[in-house]
Amino acid sequence: MKRYFFHVDEAISFILECLTLMNEGEIFVPKMQKYSIKEIASRISKKHKIIGLRRGEKIEESLITKVEMRNAKERDNMWIITQYSP
Repeated sequence: MKRYFFHVDEAISFILECLTLMNEGEIFVPKMQKYSIKEIASRISKKHKIIGLRRGEKIEESLITKVEMRNAKERDNMWIITQYSP
């Protein structure tokens, strides 16, 4: 399983940058690195128990869909999705 993680300082910087860029109705998606949950658990503690997926849980998350990518402008650290009709 892989998940995205965002440090509080990164989140604050991202929000402040979005405030300067927003006009009307955009969705701001940060570019973030995926991390393996198993790898993170191993680094935190050598003693951990793998219980498997919980009901409804995904193997891998996606922050932006292919449809959204069609209406997205790419910047160094984010995608800006403009209004669209799915």
